[in-house]
This record gives sequence, structure tokens and C-alpha cells, in this order.
Amino acid sequence: MVDNVSQPDKKLDFENVEEVHEKVTEAVRQALGRHKRMKNPLPTWDGNGVKIVAPEDLPDPHPDTKD
Repeated sequence: MVDNVSQPDKKLDFENVEEVHEKVTEAVRQALGRHKRMKNPLPTWDGNGVKIVAPEDLPDPHPDTKD
């Protein structure tokens, strides 16, 4: 299954902090979900260097739903 990556219907108003936070949070949630479903590890930065997070250690992208 592939996420529908849509183009925004309007430009993001970067002065609207709540809107930006909401859009970025959703984009990250979708990216984490894709990595987890495809069983791809995720490189992260911990302040000292790159660390690899195993797909099974990634958070559930939909914690409020049960599969």
C-alpha cells in the first residue's frame, strides 16, 4: 500500500505556527508509517552521530486504531 502523497491545495502560511506544526507532524507520521510498513530502518541523529532505528522500534503511526 502506498500513501497518497498529495500536493497542498494552498501555500502554507508559515506565520501560522499551529498550522505548520500540524502539517509537519502529519508528514512525519506518514513517513514513519511508510518506513515501518516497508520494514526499512530509519536513520536518526542523536546529537553525537547517526543512529539507525529498526523498523520494529518505530512508533505505531495510528496509535488510536487497532489493526
